Amino acid sequence: KISRILFPTDYSPFSNETIEYAIAFALEYGARLYIMHVIELATNDPKDPLYKKPNLSDYTDVHNFVKSSTARQLKGARLASSKFEFKEIHSMGLSASREIVKAAKAKKVDIIVMASLGAGFLKKLLLGSTTEHVIRDAVCPVIVTNKGDRNFVNFETDSIKIARIVCPVDFSACSARAVKAAIDFAERFGAEIILLHILDDGSQINDFYLKHFKPADLKKMEKTAKIRLENFASKNIGKGIKHTSVVVTGNPKKDISIYASQK
Repeated sequence: KISRILFPTDYSPFSNETIEYAIAFALEYGARLYIMHVIELATNDPKDPLYKKPNLSDYTDVHNFVKSSTARQLKGARLASSKFEFKEIHSMGLSASREIVKAAKAKKVDIIVMASLGAGFLKKLLLGSTTEHVIRDAVCPVIVTNKGDRNFVNFETDSIKIARIVCPVDFSACSARAVKAAIDFAERFGAEIILLHILDDGSQINDFYLKHFKPADLKKMEKTAKIRLENFASKNIGKGIKHTSVVVTGNPKKDISIYASQK
C-alpha cells in the first residue's frame, strides 16, 4: 500500500541514520523515495511593518551546497546500488513544516519518514517544533525516529522486523485511523498490536480534584475502560490480527512512551 515515501533531511549524522529507515521501507514496498531539503528563509514576521520579502538570490550558494550534500548523503546511504527509484526535492520557504506538508500533498506520498531533530548549521529543519507541525498537519502517517531508538531495521540487509506495535487509544476517530495504520504494518510483518489506554490518574490536574477523588472511583473507571477497549478492538481489528488490550493508570503524556520502551 506504500508507493511513495517522503524523507526530509538536514544532512546531519542523525538524518543519515534515519534515511536507512526510509530506504528499508522503499525496498520492502518497491516504493519511490523523495529526499527533501528545505531552506528556511531568514525573515521577520510578515505582519511586521518593516517586513521585507527575502531575496532568493541571497540563498544561491546555500542551495548549491545543499545539492552537493544530497549527493554525499546518497552515496553514504548506498542508494546508488539500491533497486528503487528516488528523486530529490529542494525547496525554500518561510516554514520548513509547511513546505514538507505541501510537498507530501503534491507528491501524494503515503508516509513521511523523518528524524525528531537535526544538527549542524541547518539544524532548524528538524527541530522538535517542525516535526510536531508536520505530524499535526500531514495528510499521511509520519514515522519519526529518535536517537537511541530500538532499531527495527537491519542497516546491513535493509530488512524490517516489527514484532510489536503499541497503539495508544482514547476511543476517538483519530484512534481508529491510527489502528488502521497499525493493522497495515501488523499484516505485512506479522506483528502483534497492543491497544493501550492510559487512564489519567488526575495527578496533573489540581489539588481539588485529588481531594474528591476516591480509590473506588478509579477501580470503576478502570473496569469501564477495559470494557470500552475490548469493544473498540472488536469493532476496529478483524480476525487474524494478533492483539491485546491493556489499560494502565497514570499520566498519558509520559506513560505511553514508558510503556512502549518496556515492551
